[in-house]
Parts: sequence; structure tokens; C-alpha cells
Amino acid sequence: MEIKTLAKFSPTWQMTGVDPSSKMLETAKFWIERANVTNQVKLIEGLISDVSNEILFDAVTCILVMHFLDEAKKIQLLQDIYTKLKPNGILVLADMSISKNTEEFDIFFNLYRQHAKFKGESEEKLQQLLDALNTSTFPISADKEAELITKAGFTKPTMFFSSVWFKAWFASKVVS
Repeated sequence: MEIKTLAKFSPTWQMTGVDPSSKMLETAKFWIERANVTNQVKLIEGLISDVSNEILFDAVTCILVMHFLDEAKKIQLLQDIYTKLKPNGILVLADMSISKNTEEFDIFFNLYRQHAKFKGESEEKLQQLLDALNTSTFPISADKEAELITKAGFTKPTMFFSSVWFKAWFASKVVS
């Protein structure tokens, strides 16, 4: 969806989608074809670290990925992105940014639970979501996320979006 959206900005932009999941790449291919932007897009199955060091990007988006990674993998991903950016390249990162096992998380989850129940979601589905959050995600606080972005070499990130569960940042690679 990111590529589809970004392709609307300029027909001259060339984009590369990188994902380790062939299923996700098939979905991306479907939407890219549907948006008629296949001439602007190259898809690579793998990780950003698998992309040739000969290829550098003007910008990289990392949307809803980091909360699936533990802290060591988060910093590694950010460092790998940093190495693939041209000088002054931009990182756009959006992620779940709320620490689990905190009062804030419990409050927000209970608010979500009430909203979902109001919308007709079953208790069983809500429990499945909570189980998935507890076993498959590793979100960190917004402060910790900003710290990791800076630790990876980027400028101090600027938050440009915030919601109950998610934050979005941009930062740049400044080479002195």
C-alpha cells in the first residue's frame, strides 16, 4: 500500500519493495499491478541487509515492522537501513509504540476492548488479539524507539503522527 500511495506523487520515482515473506510480496505485486505502476517498482524477497551494497536509496519506509522484532533485531534493522540510505536520505518509520506490561498499555487495551465490544467483536476474538500481542509482538515506548533511531546513526527523529497504539517518525542520515 505504501508503494501504491507513493507512486501517486511522481511517475518518475523508482521504488523497491523488500520483504522476507513471499506471501506479502505476492500481495504487493497484486496492488502494484492494479495501480498500474509495475514500471516503477522492483520487489526483492529478503531483508534490507540482503540488498546489494551497490544500491542506495533516497528514502526508506519501515511501516509496522519493528514491533515484531526484539530490541537487538530492532537496532540491527535500523542500522541496516542507515547503510542503505544515501547521505541526507530519509527514514519514515511507523510502529506500535507502547510498552507492554505498563499501566498505559492496560488502559489502552481496555479502551480498545470496550470499543471492539461496542462494534460487535466477540470476547474470543479479543482474547486471540491479546494472546497475539503478548506472544508475537515486542513494542517499546516512543522514547525508547526514538533512542534506537538515534543510536542507529540517524538525526533525532521527529514524530509526525501519533495514535493510541502507533507512532510515526521521520529522521535523516546526516553524513559529516
